[in-house]
Amino acid sequence: MTEHQPWTTLSFQQTLDNPHLKIRCEQVAVPNGPIIPDYYIIENRGWVGIVPVTEDGLFLINRQYKHGIGRVVLEFPAGGIDPHEDDPLLTARRELMEETGYSVEDGQMEPLAHMYANPTGARTLIWWYLARNVRKTGAQKVDPV
Repeated sequence: MTEHQPWTTLSFQQTLDNPHLKIRCEQVAVPNGPIIPDYYIIENRGWVGIVPVTEDGLFLINRQYKHGIGRVVLEFPAGGIDPHEDDPLLTARRELMEETGYSVEDGQMEPLAHMYANPTGARTLIWWYLARNVRKTGAQKVDPV
């Protein structure tokens, strides 16, 4: 098996820095390879995804327009971790209620996975949760973004 060596950052410039997103351009040296002059890395606070299952065993899936791909898609409820939030589980509970109007009782939401979204060019962590026995307890609050 080949041992992979880390790349060396020779220089970098922050090209965007706001509360929701940071983008930096790095000049990197690849071991035994070329120097890449413009390697972009995206950073944000991360996001959560929820796999909600009703008491009847049905999955809740949203249909939403996503401008990044210019299409309407089916997806599980998900959303970004706000600057004031430090616990991804609390973000997951909030996003479930906002996007579906459903909530989950304490002890019914469990972590499924914790991973990087696109480690090639992003430092974005994702926390996935399974929410069991979700129930309709409020109104869906559709975020236009």
